[in-house]
Amino acid sequence: MKIKCIIFDFDGVIKDSVDIKTKAFAEIFSKYGTSIVDKVLEHHNLNGGVSRFEKIKHYYKQYLKINLTKPQIEEIANTFSEIVLNKVVEAPFISGAKSFIKDNHNRYNMFISTGTPTNEIHQIIETNKINHYFIGVFGSPESKIDHLDLIINKWKLKKEEMIFIGDSITDKNASQHFGIEFIAVSNNIDGELINEKNQIINLLELKRMINSIEENSAAN
Repeated sequence: MKIKCIIFDFDGVIKDSVDIKTKAFAEIFSKYGTSIVDKVLEHHNLNGGVSRFEKIKHYYKQYLKINLTKPQIEEIANTFSEIVLNKVVEAPFISGAKSFIKDNHNRYNMFISTGTPTNEIHQIIETNKINHYFIGVFGSPESKIDHLDLIINKWKLKKEEMIFIGDSITDKNASQHFGIEFIAVSNNIDGELINEKNQIINLLELKRMINSIEENSAAN
């Protein structure tokens, strides 16, 4: 079976921007002390792909015993966006990402599924001049499972012809929910993905991995 659709996570897969968001969370919660920052960063690093809105709500409720209102969550999320937006735009691409996307956008239907807010991810990829390579770009507040459900149904795609490329357990779980083949990028990899069968260091290896998946599918 030939792969016809590729869904990319963004941070850590297309852009080397994971550390930017880690530092932003540290900055926002620094006023609450080192122990709180440590808890926030531990959770953040183990839950890549979860939206910042969900994380902010969780951190205040679980670590500070504060139930934020929706406007309060949005205000903090806006502060987060102000800290990271330009830095993500300026962050380097993961090795091989830009060239693969540019060279293969006519071969595959390409999508982005990220925990970054939808309006922000659109702004980032437009500024980086890669927006025209993607058929659809989806962010929070919708979940990655919501994104995949929409992609499958709106574009009438077969799950066996799709792959999801990510670097977090959230990405893997969304893929498994629909039975979509998953490729883990180990550049900034979630510890739970260390033993993934389909694992690449960066996107220079992506074509080889896709060929391997297609060959295994044909053999089975």
